[in-house]
Amino acid sequence: MTQGVQTSYEQNILKGYPGQIADLQPKIILSGDCELAPGAIPFGKAITYGTDPDRQVRIPSDEDAIGISIRDLARENDANGVAQYEEGETVGYMKNGYVYCEIDGTGVRGDALTYIASDGQLSTAAADATHIALNARLDEECATTGDLCRVYVFID
Repeated sequence: MTQGVQTSYEQNILKGYPGQIADLQPKIILSGDCELAPGAIPFGKAITYGTDPDRQVRIPSDEDAIGISIRDLARENDANGVAQYEEGETVGYMKNGYVYCEIDGTGVRGDALTYIASDGQLSTAAADATHIALNARLDEECATTGDLCRVYVFID
């Protein structure tokens, strides 16, 4: 069976997906098990240590984030079309590097990011009781809330 050559492309090709690694530069990526509570971790969200900090990770509430969950191509979409890390699965997360994330809010390249304490969603809002400071910044303009943007993460 022969495979044809692609001779045309759509005009608006997607630039990436939430949690997708954005480039080939050196980066720091670690892993941990998805804690049983609160459960699933979507791609491109802030995460923190779980109950067992040597093994587990979870969506933070108001703790310091340890990284951004990265996309795993081995994950299949569920019946709702959602692919994420489920309870007990190994979660890859980036501590340093460039990753695509959906952003709550708008901003320009270089703007500092926070994360929403309830779900780990990255945001351009200023740090307050519900938006926790994060060592990350936008690496491109984010014109509309919910846009997929390249983010530079630099967490110690």
